[in-house]
Amino acid sequence: MKKVLLFVILITNYFSLTPVINVPKNWDIVKFKEENEYIFAGIVKKSKNNFKPSINIAREISCLSLDEYVKLAKNDHENEINTSYDILDTLEIDNTKATISQINKNFGSFNIKMLQLILKKDDNIFVITSASKSEDFLKNYKTFFEVFYSFKTVDDIHVLHNNESLKQKFNELIQATDKNSNTQLLKNIRNFEKYIDKNFKNLGKYFKFLIIKQAIEEINGQNI
Repeated sequence: MKKVLLFVILITNYFSLTPVINVPKNWDIVKFKEENEYIFAGIVKKSKNNFKPSINIAREISCLSLDEYVKLAKNDHENEINTSYDILDTLEIDNTKATISQINKNFGSFNIKMLQLILKKDDNIFVITSASKSEDFLKNYKTFFEVFYSFKTVDDIHVLHNNESLKQKFNELIQATDKNSNTQLLKNIRNFEKYIDKNFKNLGKYFKFLIIKQAIEEINGQNI
């Protein structure tokens, strides 16, 4: 059974929407060492600090309403030691009501401040959480909100590029799955990455992350 596992996060087929954000300048996509069924993506600021400002996107399927889900999130956080969770306001993000909350955590030697955006579209719950050390919070506050307001969802990532040549290359990569060994599949994926870098760098690092992620998920799905 072939499996191609790079830095992809395992998700289920129930997710109908893909989260999209703008990655700020001097921020990188996180390459997770372990799979997590809820964490979709993460970005981190380039920094020499031992705790770098970060933003992660989690998602799950839930029949709860937005208000019910936020209440559970608040309870879960406040059950942790030295943690407070304050619901600040509601915003309109991606034509959908969202809540914004602030979380404060004390780890003894330093404090962490987080902003958490939660919204629901269809049965998809999205939780976008930014975090930084308390003393760096104001310096990153504007960036956090810029990322929040850039958030949107798509049901097909190919609408982000609308390029037939790229779509054809993507389909060729998927269709070659059954004909190749794991070694060749990995080589094909790396070549596809190079193709993206050469021809579609203007679409940004998050787009590259999305299309590679989806390609690997589809390849894995064909070989289960």
